[in-house]
Amino acid sequence: MAAITLPPQPASVLAARQFVREFLAEEGVDAVLALPAVLLTSELVTNGVIHAHTDLNVRANLAHDSLRVEVVDHGGGRPARGHAAHDAERSRGLTVVSELATRWGVVMEPEWKSVWFELRCPRSPSRRERRLLLDTVASHARHFIRRLPRP
Repeated sequence: MAAITLPPQPASVLAARQFVREFLAEEGVDAVLALPAVLLTSELVTNGVIHAHTDLNVRANLAHDSLRVEVVDHGGGRPARGHAAHDAERSRGLTVVSELATRWGVVMEPEWKSVWFELRCPRSPSRRERRLLLDTVASHARHFIRRLPRP
């Protein structure tokens, strides 16, 4: 397990992406297979920066080829999936997470909340398994894009 504490600043999104990318590289996960995890981490940290206004604790754990990333903050309010206009630049983060993650959720406590996701991230996939994982991510991404409102 690895963890990092970040301030509620836009630069923390980049730092969180680098943190997860480096963690997965150290664990031997293929850089291409790490891309969805980096994207989803970016979405959760962006939400924390925008809404929580507190330090963010980002934790990553890889066990039995399953990656779990959680972002913990001390701000109030339960995260909710937004309903964005077709040209909006915001309110799509949790929708992206729900489409690409194997599982995701929210833990609410009086003093903090955790938003987390899990993804399959094998350390040494066969060529066939790598292709299947990439096809699955691409399929989810196409499905998400098709559901976006048209201008």
